[in-house]
Amino acid sequence: MSGRDGASSDRGGHRLLVSILVFIGMVTSLVSSLGAPLLPTIARVDRVSLDEAQWSLTVAVLVGAVASPIMGRLRTGPGGPDPS
Repeated sequence: MSGRDGASSDRGGHRLLVSILVFIGMVTSLVSSLGAPLLPTIARVDRVSLDEAQWSLTVAVLVGAVASPIMGRLRTGPGGPDPS
């Protein structure tokens, strides 16, 4: 019986990580598609050049690109892919 409880809690952890991974992917896609039109506004509000404002979009996309494979690796765990 304890094996089943452990399996169900393990699935819950996997579901959480998959949900986080999907969320990161969605945020990254939204920032990259909706962030570009906001760059002139960001530059004006922060009183920086357009080139400097571009870094705010670049950093957000870069964080998403780095975090997505890390979250995927955390989902599979140290033993590799889930055999089931």
